Amino acid sequence: MYVSTPGAPSAGDGMRYAVVTRLQYKLTRQKPGSREYEVTDHAISLALSPRRAAVSAAYLERNVRRDARRILGRSRWRVLVDSFTSDATFGREVEEGAHAALVNRVYTPEAFAIAADLRRCIEARVVARLGLKGVRCLSGLIDGETPYETASAMGVSSRTVDRLRGAVREIASAFLAKEA
Repeated sequence: MYVSTPGAPSAGDGMRYAVVTRLQYKLTRQKPGSREYEVTDHAISLALSPRRAAVSAAYLERNVRRDARRILGRSRWRVLVDSFTSDATFGREVEEGAHAALVNRVYTPEAFAIAADLRRCIEARVVARLGLKGVRCLSGLIDGETPYETASAMGVSSRTVDRLRGAVREIASAFLAKEA
């Protein structure tokens, strides 16, 4: 009977090594700070766990990437909800405007008007820089579409949608930073 000793390599370590190596290679091919970079980085951490078992390297990679997406999605949602419901970072000096529309959970006509005005301004900048495909990506982001769904609707690759979404985020961030 074979008894494994603590610290001894197991049969799954070779598979785990192959998956981590492949994920590290993919990590070098992605833009730091992007969503895919964060998912791949977290997937590497999950793949290193000795408690994670899989039949093959392909399944292990698929499972850790899926779990990383879910974990990061949940943590991003928590941060988003906390920032919308809390005034802690702004203290007592909260100005009327976009932030007030986001913090107050009461959807007033004023809040809708502010949101519509912000969207129109961002759309105008996106059209000027990226054209109609950029506007379609912005709509997909706002409507909660996945990059794959947006790519299918536009008839382009998901990599193109990822690049366009990154550019849309930069435009929106620059606009909102200037407005604040």
